[in-house]
Amino acid sequence: YNTFPMMGQTWIPLEFFNPSFSPSYFLNDPGVVQFTHRCLAILTAIAIVILLGQANQFSPIMRPLIGGLFITVLFQVGLGIMTVLT
Repeated sequence: YNTFPMMGQTWIPLEFFNPSFSPSYFLNDPGVVQFTHRCLAILTAIAIVILLGQANQFSPIMRPLIGGLFITVLFQVGLGIMTVLT
């Protein structure tokens, strides 16, 4: 699927609705693997944003490290989206 944020014309790839869907699809089916990867990437980015929001509770040494982590994840998500679209 080379569309973002949707996968083709749907939010969930059609492979999930296959009557013979099995746990091995998470490793073998390209559409399901890509969907799982997207979900994990988005959840990771959300977790880092939450961590950034809580950065004031950490020591002054940790704050710039959390900011750097945020920049790195933001860059990685951007690269992933650009890869899908191109």
